[in-house]
Amino acid sequence: MPPRFQATVRVTLPQGGEMWDFVSTRRLFKTLKAAREACEKHQRLWSRAAKATGARGLQKLFGRIPSGFPTWVKPELRQQIQRLLRDATAMKE
Repeated sequence: MPPRFQATVRVTLPQGGEMWDFVSTRRLFKTLKAAREACEKHQRLWSRAAKATGARGLQKLFGRIPSGFPTWVKPELRQQIQRLLRDATAMKE
């Protein structure tokens, strides 16, 4: 079987726990370069999300309110966005 690469990120969950998650819906990449590009795209997306002002901004970026956020972006996130991402009822709406 040919080698494949996974692009993962540490994610903070709404309940307060942490876990590893894939950066995209595609779980395996054929080349290391493609996996790195997926990570860079994920980082750019979450850097824009850190500057969002509310639920509408997140919905515009992701199409929905995410069910967690990368641990590395926590210092950059506004308190309002952190509270929104930790609220499980907001994700259902």
